[in-house]
Amino acid sequence: MVTAQADDLEALQRQVAELARQAETAARAYDRHDRFTWAGYAVIFLAIPFVVLLFRLHLDAWHYYLAGALILASALVVAAMDLAAIARRDEVIQAFERARAACEGARAGPPCGEAPSRSH
Repeated sequence: MVTAQADDLEALQRQVAELARQAETAARAYDRHDRFTWAGYAVIFLAIPFVVLLFRLHLDAWHYYLAGALILASALVVAAMDLAAIARRDEVIQAFERARAACEGARAGPPCGEAPSRSH
């Protein structure tokens, strides 16, 4: 009985360690994605208006509507990608926190792992 509980606790600790590694990886991936997000917004809100400014004498009225729609669509795509990355990161971190809580509930003692920071 004691051996089975010890084996379960060790398995839980291994699961917590694996989820901690996954959570840290997800947090780092989101940080890398966050740097892309700012570049994406910079391209959208600087490059597209700059092209319109350069070619304003050669554009018809419908070109301005097209440029505006392109700005809106691009901003929505970048925002959706950012929200998806946040959701993936939070999902992994919550799985880690649930496993850590189960591990700590299974034994009395020091914490089973450290949660990665949610930078945003």
